[in-house]
Amino acid sequence: MSTLKSAILTLCLLLAPAALAQTPPVPTPTPPPAPANATPAVPPQEIEATRHHQPTQADVNALEAQRLGKGQLQQQSHDQADVDKLYDQLMRETAPKNGAH
Repeated sequence: MSTLKSAILTLCLLLAPAALAQTPPVPTPTPPPAPANATPAVPPQEIEATRHHQPTQADVNALEAQRLGKGQLQQQSHDQADVDKLYDQLMRETAPKNGAH
């Protein structure tokens, strides 16, 4: 049995340098040249111009005022205040008393 172990050990020692030897690196292929009729790359400024940007609240308010007119916008604001008051009153009346859950 010991001869088998020594044979395996000898075989491992002989094959280890071959297994550890590095293979030459494979060169990375270079991309083919662009055809003569290819469209040029789009400048970053033009790409940025096509992106959607979230409007600010000030922009939204200005557009609403322009669309509705000042009188209608004030009426809508007044109506929303009434709805908010009703909601607050309802929450006060239906909330658990004395911190009970």
